Amino acid sequence: MAQAIGGTFFTFDITTSEKTYSASLMDLATENSATQLNATKALFNELGEIYVSLTNEKNPEILTKVISKMVKTIHNTMSDRGPTNKPYVKLFEEWRKSLLPKALENWETLNEECQQSIIDIHDFYCGLHLLTNFADYSNKSLKKFEEISTAEKIGMKTLSQFSNWGTRSESAAQRLIRSCCNLLQIHGCETAGRPQQFNAYLFENGLKNYLVPFRGNRFNILFQNARAVYGHLTHIQDFIEMYGTGNNLLLSVNADIESKIALAGVRALGLVDVHINRPLWKLLDCNDVSITDMSQYYQKLHDSISNLVQDSSPMFDENYQMFENYPPEKDLFGFFALHAVEENNEELDVLTTQALELILASILSVIKRQLVDHLTEGSILIPMRI
Repeated sequence: MAQAIGGTFFTFDITTSEKTYSASLMDLATENSATQLNATKALFNELGEIYVSLTNEKNPEILTKVISKMVKTIHNTMSDRGPTNKPYVKLFEEWRKSLLPKALENWETLNEECQQSIIDIHDFYCGLHLLTNFADYSNKSLKKFEEISTAEKIGMKTLSQFSNWGTRSESAAQRLIRSCCNLLQIHGCETAGRPQQFNAYLFENGLKNYLVPFRGNRFNILFQNARAVYGHLTHIQDFIEMYGTGNNLLLSVNADIESKIALAGVRALGLVDVHINRPLWKLLDCNDVSITDMSQYYQKLHDSISNLVQDSSPMFDENYQMFENYPPEKDLFGFFALHAVEENNEELDVLTTQALELILASILSVIKRQLVDHLTEGSILIPMRI
């Protein structure tokens, strides 16, 4: 299920031993499990009709048999296990089960255990959605971090004209990242944004803009832009000092970027990007690593973060590596800025440590809940259960 401006779309991809095929892209009127199942049935019916037309078969029962055999070949599904997808998988399992007697002529002669092994399908969890949930829970943790760090307002909230701006659920760190992108990124705010001026400033200094738009990017965008904002920190400060605070967006960024509490949150998110999210994304994107292979890496992720929650200091080491054969990418923009130890700035290091450990604790809770199948004693670790 994918959402875009103006509608909801249902995509259906089929993976074989050779490659993955995109089977459909349908515009759905409503977003619910029953509608998804109807879209799935329509897809297989269309594929079946194409097959029958190519074979010149006239028997109407052939279409049902062809559809049944195709559906039988679906042994696993993958989704984000969201509130719509969970019941959809159940409905799909029931529909598939009803077709099995038509797909297998000897179905009635099979014993109960054999039938059950054919009926069972496994719904795998999409690892990229894990990164999205990391962002949601990290923002909540940073909001709590800011509340316990000071009873005073921070950043732009200290200015009277911004007292009612923003949302109560958004942390100052996330607000700063989004505001920087609105101000300085080419696809940001059309009225108050100053991307051309910032790009010109960077060009004059032999630099480029590493901020990327939030729109159209989802899975790791908060962490990626956190790294970019922290890498551009001195550039943004110099640019605003030179350009001035002529509108509210410039004024708000200038206020937020002066807050060490907000900056600590941004830095912590950037460290998560380089040491956790990017290596994990590489694993998920690697053709040589299967979904079942991911269990060992998910277990390593769980165990490593369990230790880092107690002591996050290893993540301040630029050589820290969580997964074997996946070292940190030191050529990433902002990498060395994130790990730099500056004199007379111990307060920022302490605040970053506190923010990071709270973020890691929230990420660990997501891992325990959403990767339970992959962790010790999980069904994916026991081949007989798949």
